[in-house]
Amino acid sequence: MTERDTHKSAHATVDVTPASSRELWSGIHLSASLLWRIFVLQIALSIPLVLLFASSGVSSTPTFVLLKPSIVYLFICVVLASSLLFIRKGLFYLVWGERMKVAPSFFKRFTWALCALYLVLGLANFCVAFLAPVDVWINYKLFIPFPCIVLFCLLAPRFICDA
Repeated sequence: MTERDTHKSAHATVDVTPASSRELWSGIHLSASLLWRIFVLQIALSIPLVLLFASSGVSSTPTFVLLKPSIVYLFICVVLASSLLFIRKGLFYLVWGERMKVAPSFFKRFTWALCALYLVLGLANFCVAFLAPVDVWINYKLFIPFPCIVLFCLLAPRFICDA
């Protein structure tokens, strides 16, 4: 093998690595972008609901405190699903669709997957609240939803892509 052949094969290897590196960073960038958008949406949808709870006298009962995360998660799920039914592309696309360089079909699938995630989180909170001791519920509430949402955002760009 001559020096020239080694140089060519080295370039072929170097040319492949930046493309995969760019794809990796693009996926991480999209994941981070989706993560902060989910939290902004979650806060924006939760504030009116929490204010409604605070104005009623129900918010101080222990059972309601245990169920509040389930109610919030299920409310977010219903709002996102309703947005897909009434606004064809969904709430995510309506708010951030043009800013993100992602196809509208991605937003539709992403929103349905996010609805499923919030439904699972709400049902899991309901089950843990009534079937487990309060200490277990506190640990669930503190340590499960956030990592689930982060993991969802990391996996979404990889598995919810255009075919």
